[in-house]
Amino acid sequence: MEIKDHKLQNDLRIQPYSQTECLSKPPEFANEKLPDAIIIHYTAMNKAEDAVNSLMHLKANGKNASAHLVIGKQGQIYQLAPFNYKTWHAGTSFYNGRAGYNNFSIGIEIANLGWLESYDDGKFFSRFDLMQGAHPVKRGPDEVVKKRHKNPHITKEYWDKYTPEQINAVQEICDLLSQRYHIKEILGHDEIAPDRKQDPGPDFPIELIRNEVLYSNREEEKDPDTFEPFTAKVDTAKLNIRSGPGVNDPKIANPLIFGKELTVLEKAGEWYKVKTEIEGWVNAKYVK
Repeated sequence: MEIKDHKLQNDLRIQPYSQTECLSKPPEFANEKLPDAIIIHYTAMNKAEDAVNSLMHLKANGKNASAHLVIGKQGQIYQLAPFNYKTWHAGTSFYNGRAGYNNFSIGIEIANLGWLESYDDGKFFSRFDLMQGAHPVKRGPDEVVKKRHKNPHITKEYWDKYTPEQINAVQEICDLLSQRYHIKEILGHDEIAPDRKQDPGPDFPIELIRNEVLYSNREEEKDPDTFEPFTAKVDTAKLNIRSGPGVNDPKIANPLIFGKELTVLEKAGEWYKVKTEIEGWVNAKYVK
């Protein structure tokens, strides 16, 4: 797969290109250093084709939305706008001092129902506000995951599972975009609009993809010398472990406690990438 003329090409998963009507005027980003962020969403729809149709056309009620990509259950890829165009996927949004993420970012929608309604008989259905007529979408137990959202205000527990094909496609695309554009952020819609959005939800491994695409590759580019991992211990009462090397990166687990043994994998400035039961970033001055 490659990017040519701001469009994905040369992969059997890529579907025929058709451009959305829902674009800014002018549609291009403001300067050559944009886009510099990727925002991950779920469609809240069962089929990728339904999401594509919804994101393609201006609606009479004015509630218009669009995105650059839609990823189907089998990893099929629909592109609805070139990557140098602004689409309407982020809405009212704010993160790390910036507002209005439509102006900075590429939007990737993944075909997924999101949170599900559960019943005493062990069945799961698409949530009530998505039901069309009398035909809710049913999910079997093996298609559902029970997890708590990282936002404590979101109390939903049952979520539609992402497929391995979707996760692999998104990671591959994010890696490709980071090589082509000035990507410095990979964020969920729930991170830039936490008061109103839950997507992509707790089943999508956004921290893993963010670490792999942004920080692993960046460290290799900055320092060609081989970093020798070493064993260390936490040297403070509680040490936050984050998704990236900075205080603005989200915490990904409970704090590590004093004396916790860990393996230091990488160094970026004043931060260590460490491995315990999970991988994440910690402030190096609290590691001995």
